[in-house]
Amino acid sequence: MNKFFLIAGEASGDLHAAALIEQLLRLDPEAQCAGLGGDKMAAAGCRLYQHIRQMAFMGFAAVLANLGQIRRNFRIAEQALLDEKPDALILIDYPSFNLRIAKFCRTHLPNTKIYYYIPPKVWAWKKRRIHEIAALCDEVLGIFPFEPAFYAQYGYSCTYVGNPTAEEILQRSGLTAKRSNSETVLQRSGLNSIAILPGSRPSEISHCLTKMLDAARQYPDYRIVVCAAPGIDDAFYAPYLRAVARGVADDLGIEIDEGVYCGVLGPTFETKAEANMMRVMGVSYVGMSTANEVIMARALGMNVLGLTLAANESGADTVTHEEVLQKAAAKADDFERLVRGIIHML
Repeated sequence: MNKFFLIAGEASGDLHAAALIEQLLRLDPEAQCAGLGGDKMAAAGCRLYQHIRQMAFMGFAAVLANLGQIRRNFRIAEQALLDEKPDALILIDYPSFNLRIAKFCRTHLPNTKIYYYIPPKVWAWKKRRIHEIAALCDEVLGIFPFEPAFYAQYGYSCTYVGNPTAEEILQRSGLTAKRSNSETVLQRSGLNSIAILPGSRPSEISHCLTKMLDAARQYPDYRIVVCAAPGIDDAFYAPYLRAVARGVADDLGIEIDEGVYCGVLGPTFETKAEANMMRVMGVSYVGMSTANEVIMARALGMNVLGLTLAANESGADTVTHEEVLQKAAAKADDFERLVRGIIHML
């Protein structure tokens, strides 16, 4: 029985490692897979010692802020290797972490074969790493056709095994290899779309997504598609969804306000005491409850962006039903334009 230990530290590595695990188990149903990774690896049959949510840190500030967690991740990986004593250690990208683990494995488990699948892009930067990779790994499995020649320049070997991303795109689009060019994919979609890929790490998304959305607003004739990273909770993207709404409103010259909306049950108006209580609680506007709709949407796995044409300010001294209707009617066209603009961006 073969034992494999795989390490992927971010969403893309989790995706590619999961596909690899599926093939390993297809070829050897008795094989055991363990490692560090994400939900897709776990679903493919890998026992996880640590999840990528605790590993995907990018940038000096994020790394510095999470040094304690990063140290724990190293200890977890090292102890897991000693416990598992795998026949093969398979490293997927994530070089700063994986090269250190490769060194640990070479020292403490000399009989374990080390494979680097999707090695660091040493042909683009940090070329010095090629010597460390070659010294630590039994085999380097590259995903770009020019990588074997690049490694050969330094006297090292690298095997080109194909690009998993290309295969995944083909599978998702229903195309065959004979129709794999991007023009065909766009033609089959029938949409003018711009895909935004802000990354798979929280710090990366925080740094990039707002700027990318601002740039995308310059192309109103295109549908903007934000590719959310697996392993990142949908709630993480909520501030950026609000940023989309604000950006659309600015483009349309519509004034919007963010605040706390209180939904009440039934077509009633709050009493003076209730209004004072809600004001103390920080409620900005009052209106009919949409709780049922939100609960249903969440049950169906849908995200909810709350927009309301607020005409009833919390704590207003006097307000009548007619006044609310008049205010709503005056802003109805702007509200429709705002909703249509946001839907177009989504």
